[in-house]
Amino acid sequence: SSHLETEPGELEETACVSHSLLEALGANPSSAVFVARRTEGLAGWVALYGGQLRRTRHTAELEIGVRRAYRRRGLGHALLKAALRHVAASDGLVKVTLRVMGTNAPALRLFARHGFEVEGRVRAAFRVGDSCVDELILGHQSVRHRESSAQGPDGLTQGVALEPNERSCWNVGP
Repeated sequence: SSHLETEPGELEETACVSHSLLEALGANPSSAVFVARRTEGLAGWVALYGGQLRRTRHTAELEIGVRRAYRRRGLGHALLKAALRHVAASDGLVKVTLRVMGTNAPALRLFARHGFEVEGRVRAAFRVGDSCVDELILGHQSVRHRESSAQGPDGLTQGVALEPNERSCWNVGP
């Protein structure tokens, strides 16, 4: 896809959720990986990398990937809901950030529906063909943090919990 950081053949497809990554994430309670498996194999995944330092333990970086055949079918939505549910249940985790190509309109719409907002831009971060593409940095404040802050009400966090029927449908789980 022209919206990914890597080009075809640059990384092994099976390396996206490696055992060493899972072990490293397991050592940090703010970190988590959720995968969606279908009979054909891995359909998608989302990972939260919790901050390691005292000053960053309240944060996590989010990465998400959905195979082309499963895009625009609700899988990204279900994976994000699982990740945000983990954030809401985590003790002390209040900030999630992610990075996305500025040209990836479907992903930007998905993230906006889940309460992410653009917080920064890295100009010409990627070269796709003959063009340079900006990278956008998006942020999300957890429900608990927003409720305790003076930022006012916001309805963007409704429906964060992973519904039981989606869990069984997509086999989304830690």
